[in-house]
Amino acid sequence: MPEFHAVPDDDREAFHSLVSYAFRPEAGPVKDFDPKDVPTPATVGTRYGLYDGDDLLTTSKHIDFRTRIRGDFHDLHGLSAVASLPEPVPDFVGDILGSVRSFLDGGVEKLGAVVDHVTPE
Repeated sequence: MPEFHAVPDDDREAFHSLVSYAFRPEAGPVKDFDPKDVPTPATVGTRYGLYDGDDLLTTSKHIDFRTRIRGDFHDLHGLSAVASLPEPVPDFVGDILGSVRSFLDGGVEKLGAVVDHVTPE
């Protein structure tokens, strides 16, 4: 069962590679990771990930900060670096999307076996 937890330093390269690829897919996955190449703003926050065993499936960064609003200080929380690779998407999602496209071109009878169990008789 997938688990969501902080990304350990040992997985920093996997985290950076996944985020870089998600936001710049044309550049492809990072091949040579050097922590010194990570821009300073990207070092703010705590890295989190959804893991399936040892495989990092998704990423996010949690950023806690305080701000002043109308004279009072308040704790706030931010979220950034939300990313995932396309590979972990289950195969059946493509079948469903294809069926939805067919439905848009026709009627419910065109949806076929993919959604037979959810459509009324």
